[in-house]
Amino acid sequence: MSLGELALMWQAMAWCFLGLGLLMVFILNLNSTNTLLGLLPLLFSTHVNYLSRKAHPKAYKSVDELNYVAKYITASDIKRFGYCPKIIYFTHVLHLEERVTEAMEYGREIHREKHVQPLIAKIKPSKILRNYELKSDNLKITGKPDFILVTKFNEYIPVEVKWAEEEFKGGVRRDHKYQIGAYALLIDEAFKTTVKRGYIYYLRSKRIVEVKITSSLKKEVRRIIKRIYSIVNDEVEPKVKVGRSKCENCGWRKYCRGGWV
Repeated sequence: MSLGELALMWQAMAWCFLGLGLLMVFILNLNSTNTLLGLLPLLFSTHVNYLSRKAHPKAYKSVDELNYVAKYITASDIKRFGYCPKIIYFTHVLHLEERVTEAMEYGREIHREKHVQPLIAKIKPSKILRNYELKSDNLKITGKPDFILVTKFNEYIPVEVKWAEEEFKGGVRRDHKYQIGAYALLIDEAFKTTVKRGYIYYLRSKRIVEVKITSSLKKEVRRIIKRIYSIVNDEVEPKVKVGRSKCENCGWRKYCRGGWV
């Protein structure tokens, strides 16, 4: 139900309540007419507010929208957008939840340091930040990478552990690359540095894949952030074309109307 329909419903209910109240005053001869008539300004205000929303819809935000802006989107949202933009619509507009599979439950438990020990041995970081919470009021995003390796040269390297398989021929998946790019932007701002690389450990294949953090990747992540907020604020389901294999393995499939290529 839209905001306008809710306003009209409230207005109709209020008028009914006022009418019943006035009828009680007449029948019971109660001296509360002034109190009941005090509802008239509220009804008028509701009606004017609704008309203003119709005339200037972009000038108003619902409570959900205000709460959404306050809590910001996450690096995981950016990853989801990279997989399929429709997921943003399902989660932040319709507020639906993904079907949790056994693989997902297992994936939540495998972010352990032992999986990246070969990478730690290779880079020899002077410090390891684990599940470090990052927030950018400038970009309006948050994130918590599995690990941030800090070298003796003060280089910051985000590292993620993924249960999912890597891209064909051992490349990094696009959605994972966007997530690492988001972490890079957050680290840049938080530690006044410039992240040049990140790593993803794919558990199934036991492979560590390097992600080059380029200026073009960061620019693309910034564009995605704006696109995500646009989807949420406009409340319009994006039209996309994705591979059938993605849809068949998607936890949101039951909510989706397709879009295969």
